[in-house]
Amino acid sequence: MADRYMYLPLAGVALAVAWGMPALLPSFRYRNALLGTAAGAAVLSLAAATFFQARYWKDTATLFSHALLVTENNWMAHGILGSLAFREGNLVEAESRLRESMRIRPEPVAMVQMGNILLAKERAAEAEALYRNAIRIRPSEAMAHYNLGLLLAKRDLAREAIAEYHEALHHSPDDFRILTSLGTALLRTGNL
Repeated sequence: MADRYMYLPLAGVALAVAWGMPALLPSFRYRNALLGTAAGAAVLSLAAATFFQARYWKDTATLFSHALLVTENNWMAHGILGSLAFREGNLVEAESRLRESMRIRPEPVAMVQMGNILLAKERAAEAEALYRNAIRIRPSEAMAHYNLGLLLAKRDLAREAIAEYHEALHHSPDDFRILTSLGTALLRTGNL
C-alpha cells in the first residue's frame, strides 16, 4: 500500500535534486547537456518502473496476491483474498485465506466472513461461535450481530434474533438488510 503514497515524501527530494544539481555545476562547460541527459534518463527509468509496477494494480486479486509475495504476516491481504474467493464461490480457498488472516490477527470482520463460509458449508455451530467471538472482541461489529440474528431466526428463535438485529441497527442504523430482517422477525412474533 505504501507504494501509492511515495510521491508525497519524495516531492521534497525531487525538488532538492532539481534545484540542487544546477547549483552544483555552475560553470561546467557541458552543464546543460549533462543535466538534460540525466533528466531524460530519470524520466525513462521512472516510466519503466511505473510500467512494471502498474501491472500489480490490474485488479484487487492481483494487487493483494503481490502484497503476499512481498510482505510477511499480511492479515489484510489474506482477508481480502478470502473475501474475493468467497464471492467467486471458492469456499476451500476462502476458508484457507480467512483462517490464515485470523491466525495472524484475529479481526472480527474476518471472523464474520469465516462464519458466513461455515454457514455455506452447513457448519452452523462453528459459525455461531465465530459470530459470538467477533461480538466479544468488538461489540460494535454490526455484521456479527446481524449474522448471528439470521442464524437465530433460522432456528426459530425470533426473540433472540430481534435482540441481535436491534443491536446491529444500533451500530449500523441505515442498513436495509438489518431493517428488513428485523421487520420479518417482528412479523413472525406477531408484532405488526
